[in-house]
Amino acid sequence: TRRSDAPMSGSASSAVDAAVRAALTVGATLHGRVFVAFSGGVDSTALLLAASRVARADGFELRAFHFDHRLHADSADWAEHCRAQCDALGLPCEIASAVAPPPPGASLEAWAREVRYGAAAARLTARDVLLTAHHRDDLAETVLL
Repeated sequence: TRRSDAPMSGSASSAVDAAVRAALTVGATLHGRVFVAFSGGVDSTALLLAASRVARADGFELRAFHFDHRLHADSADWAEHCRAQCDALGLPCEIASAVAPPPPGASLEAWAREVRYGAAAARLTARDVLLTAHHRDDLAETVLL
């Protein structure tokens, strides 16, 4: 198991960069913007760093998108953390927030996904790309849901 704060080896970094580049160039040259859904967690931070390297090398517009579900008392701190990380990388960071709490009896996960992706979709054009990061447990949960 690799520690999350340990630097990635050159070959691992190259493999991640190649995967990000492939995701962005499947079938056509990218003409829109690239957004990274950026929660501030380890998985989305790794994706943002890789996308930032590829954006600089390939010359495309990259920005982060953070969604504050307003479910935790420290959610504004997470939004500020994301903004600070983007500032350090020289990337724009768009932050949106939930305008209402989940309805009574709603699945919290389903509600959060719906409002998050709805807010992201409102910012995207048909030529834009939204990248999301998942670790193995997230991906299994996403497939099951």
